[in-house]
Amino acid sequence: MNEPVNQPLPPVNWLKQCVSVGIGALVVLHLDGAPPAETVRSTASMWYRIIKGWPILWDEALDRGRLTQAFIALASQATRWPAPHQLRPLLPSRIYPQQALPPPEYPEEKAKANRQKIRDLLKTAYQKIN
Repeated sequence: MNEPVNQPLPPVNWLKQCVSVGIGALVVLHLDGAPPAETVRSTASMWYRIIKGWPILWDEALDRGRLTQAFIALASQATRWPAPHQLRPLLPSRIYPQQALPPPEYPEEKAKANRQKIRDLLKTAYQKIN
């Protein structure tokens, strides 16, 4: 008996998937001017080609969420079937992940000396007030 060879699945094209989901969301709204059901797949493919051609270096970590948000915004304001160019201004700005700074290195002796300076300054200030 031959065992099936486990071949890795091709990687999911996240951009194509995201555009397809966004187009699917627009389709279920039944907007005026929407494409006929038999052309929805071709419509999603064309949207993908157009969006992929924008001068954006698409990065899943930076762009998947903001593209999803843009489609939601487009769906929330559309009264007719939109054109791809209406999506682009709705893309939120990219949010780059920030790395935490390392804890500051501050010698305890210096901290102790600074605390004493603060105490001395407070004593002097208090004496000048009285």
